Amino acid sequence: MGETATQAGEVVVSMIPVALAVIGAPTPGQTAGLGGGLAGGVGGLLSGGVVKQVVLGALAVLSMVMMLMMVRKAGKLGATPTPEELVGIPPALATGSDLIGEADETDTAMTGIEIDDNSLRTKKMLEEVAELVKSKPETAANVFNRWLSTEA
Repeated sequence: MGETATQAGEVVVSMIPVALAVIGAPTPGQTAGLGGGLAGGVGGLLSGGVVKQVVLGALAVLSMVMMLMMVRKAGKLGATPTPEELVGIPPALATGSDLIGEADETDTAMTGIEIDDNSLRTKKMLEEVAELVKSKPETAANVFNRWLSTEA
């Protein structure tokens, strides 16, 4: 059996010859001068796959840098609101402005209450009755007596 023959049960390993050019070493057909050495080195880099490895490494480094920048940007805290903003107290208005009819500030925040037509009508009626009691108590007593006799 020769060197290329294989036998059952044995593993044969063959190496594929790859032409690796050394940087600066002239390849056959080039002169050994300065131009030939430089051209041979660049040609060796391009044919040897070193450029592929450098580009792959540069892309990996670039992606890591971009990821770190994104994580750093996402990790920054935004401006937190002041306690007054959280409670709902509006900031004081500037005194040197040309506002007409500026509203007064209060110490507490106003609460919103939804009012329907019936409660609005009742509230208005109560205000009018309170005013009537203060100005004309006899007339108010007559109105109350009529309301009580109508309901009974």
